[in-house]
Amino acid sequence: MAGLASRPTTLLLHGPSRRVVSLGLFALAQATHPHFLWVDIRLAGEPPAATDPTERGWVSSDRLVTIDELDRLRPNSGAKDLDVSKVLSREESTDSVGRLVSFLSLPEATQQLLTPAPAGPRPGLVAVTNTESLLGVYSPHQVGPILEAHRRAGYSLFIGYADTPGPGSRTFDYVLRIDPESPRRWAEGSLHCEKGLGTGPLRAGAIQPLPEIPFIADVFRRALHTE
Repeated sequence: MAGLASRPTTLLLHGPSRRVVSLGLFALAQATHPHFLWVDIRLAGEPPAATDPTERGWVSSDRLVTIDELDRLRPNSGAKDLDVSKVLSREESTDSVGRLVSFLSLPEATQQLLTPAPAGPRPGLVAVTNTESLLGVYSPHQVGPILEAHRRAGYSLFIGYADTPGPGSRTFDYVLRIDPESPRRWAEGSLHCEKGLGTGPLRAGAIQPLPEIPFIADVFRRALHTE
């Protein structure tokens, strides 16, 4: 996915199945950056599926953040009261002030992920699965600033959402839909690009059968091999 790796970008993958979306998101993240960070949002008391990338051991502990308390992902409302004059010099630009406030508006768990600068010339990548659990935590107008804070920190942000996305989805650079309702039916499914580029496989309106996308097909085959 060289086109997604050249600059910080944002991508929303949605579909009717949480298990399918998680596998598709993992495949996209792995193909974009070999050392991506995986944020797994879990509802309390809900065990992960056997096909889940974390259950398969595909994500090393140093790249995995598991969150089962949604309060850890609530926006930091205290940032709006920040006295930036105490932390910025007079020479700092208005853009720097905006960056700082945007960053500090992020949840503390996200700030911890983004604080280290990405290693190497390529952008870092954070992939967050099961974000449909955050309904009621964020409003649509908060999505744009959160995405921009990730870009400015040098990170791409890929989101997995097992539901029909709301108006906040329009702020993502790419919006993709993956449609099978079960991992076992992945070979009947397709990847639909609802928002993307003007040309190429990620052009808006493009539809690709999943078996014709090698890196996605490989992930589904491996996930089902020992289920």
